[in-house]
This record gives sequence, C-alpha cells and structure tokens, in this order.
Amino acid sequence: MVFQLAYGSVASRSLDRDALLALLRQSRSNNTERGVTGMLLCSEGRFFQLLEGSRAEVLDLFATIAEDPRHHAVTTLAERHRLLRQFPSWTMAFRDLVTEPIAEPGYTALFDEALEKAPWAAVALLDRMRPSGPNGWPTVHPNRVLGLP
Repeated sequence: MVFQLAYGSVASRSLDRDALLALLRQSRSNNTERGVTGMLLCSEGRFFQLLEGSRAEVLDLFATIAEDPRHHAVTTLAERHRLLRQFPSWTMAFRDLVTEPIAEPGYTALFDEALEKAPWAAVALLDRMRPSGPNGWPTVHPNRVLGLP
C-alpha cells in the first residue's frame, strides 16, 4: 500500500522562476532520499502538492514542509492509501499553471493534455480550485477537488 497526502499552501512572498526551480530541485532531492514521489502545482502564489510513499516518510516530509517559511496557511486537503503510486517515476512532477512551460525534467503538460482530451473536465477542476473558502481554498469537499471517491 502507498500512502498519499495532498495539501495546499500560500507563498509567503512572490517566487520568481529561479526560486520555483530551486524549490523544485530541493523537493526532488528530499523526495529521492525518502522514496517519495508526487506532483506539485503552482498558481498565482498558491501551491497544491500530492506526496506519496510510505506513511511514515510522507508524514515526516510533510511536517518539514509545513515548517518551511516560504509558505503559510498549509492545509491538509486529503489523505488516503492506494495500491499503486500515481506518480511512480516522478520524484516531483511540476506544473506552474500561470507561466509558460519550464524546460525542466518532470515538467508536465498534464493540464494541456487534459484540455485537449476533455476541456470541460479540466476547466471544472480549475474552477473548483478557485479560492473561495477559509485561507482561500475551495469550499467544495477536498476529495471532489482531487477527483477522489
């Protein structure tokens, strides 16, 4: 079984491209050491990250992440166990939903592909992620945002 934890947070200050790349590289290094994989999304100073691995490693890493001064309003959105990893080959896939693509391994065209295949679904996901609740997070149930049962 693989443990997954999804969380959102708000950047403490504006991060330029170089700062985002440094964060991504640090995440990959930390995740490789721990056997953790996942996906990081960034949009207008907000982060959404899904971490997966052993429960102990993910929770330990999340505790470290939650203390990072580069962001605040760290909110656990969902936790679950799965049979298999969703991101088995990505120590940390990354997507900045606002800026143009970054030439970096692991940068994914996930949302671009989703828009091509099912534009209504991708738009609905982004609509659900629109700030509206406490700390600017969606008011819909977190599992609905993640597409989880």
